[in-house]
Amino acid sequence: MKYKVRLSGIEKQLRDSFSIPASFLAFAESAKALKYGSVGFFSIGYVNPAPIANLRPEAREFLTTIMSLGDGSLVGLWFEESRKPLVVGLGSEGQHSVIANSLPEFLARIRNSTTGFEDLDARDENEESSFPRIRGVPLKVTATKRANTRFAKWLSSMERTVKFASAASGTRISERLVEILGPHMDEDDFSSWQLRQVIR
Repeated sequence: MKYKVRLSGIEKQLRDSFSIPASFLAFAESAKALKYGSVGFFSIGYVNPAPIANLRPEAREFLTTIMSLGDGSLVGLWFEESRKPLVVGLGSEGQHSVIANSLPEFLARIRNSTTGFEDLDARDENEESSFPRIRGVPLKVTATKRANTRFAKWLSSMERTVKFASAASGTRISERLVEILGPHMDEDDFSSWQLRQVIR
């Protein structure tokens, strides 16, 4: 089994002012020939981040996902204001972090198994680890601590809020259900259903 790579979906979501670095394009091309698990457990491609991170639709203007991991986590590019995008992780269990300050540094962290996300750092024991030789991938990476704080604040500001129906609107909904369901229920079932609505 090889890695799934779909760059077209990513490119459609990216800002016009940003182009995917040659190093990441080379990594994606190399991944097509690698056995799945040899450099982590992931697929390269765009996935809507809103459901997993509970984000408002407008968040997609600033966040473009580039990878989905085996456990459902996502990796994306966060366009913070006018700066170059940071590489961030959105965990399937609600965790989040800035993984790297650039895509080349992200590749370095994959190579060194230091992303902090298990499915990026783990390797299939039955497959030989074979991170491809790619120009532009640095030997050292820079710290992301300050960026983590900013990313956490941004996620909080973009979180979707749940609106609950008012008591009045709830009553109107119940009345409408009575009109719709009443004719299709026998007397005993209908009385029992009405009683449950009162108890609630």
